[in-house]
Amino acid sequence: MRRQFAEFCTRGNANGCEQRYSKGIKDYDVVCALPGVQMLGLRWQTPIALVIGTDLVRCHDNRGVLREVGEFVIVIQKEPPTFRLHNITQRIYTNHGLVHHPHINGDGVLCIQAGKMEVLTAIVDGDMPVALPILLDALWMRAELGTPYINLSCWPEARI
Repeated sequence: MRRQFAEFCTRGNANGCEQRYSKGIKDYDVVCALPGVQMLGLRWQTPIALVIGTDLVRCHDNRGVLREVGEFVIVIQKEPPTFRLHNITQRIYTNHGLVHHPHINGDGVLCIQAGKMEVLTAIVDGDMPVALPILLDALWMRAELGTPYINLSCWPEARI
């Protein structure tokens, strides 16, 4: 898996291919150790994608109640550089349709302003230790950041 991860990170980058591959080999351990990462996989069918499974996402709502939002799959493509986040355990129906998260619409598109270009640049560069923490931080949101699609209180209270 480590070599496949490095190959994915190197895709589309002809310059410094050996250095990028070597960095990808090292980055695999970094990405696997990120808080919230449960598993890594690669989809070699077109479109080729890196797939990251997360731990159960729990967030406090604006009243301080801990909510279980769900477990997510993050799908990252390099060509073209895109990312989607999908709740695989609990989506909520709203007037916007099904949403995966207070900040993720039904298509898996994250409502992100600060950090989006950094994520896309890191994807193009194959620098997943830069891209993934930003995406993971967005999942473990704070209620005071607001909720563009639906209030966090729509998800069930956490079972401890």
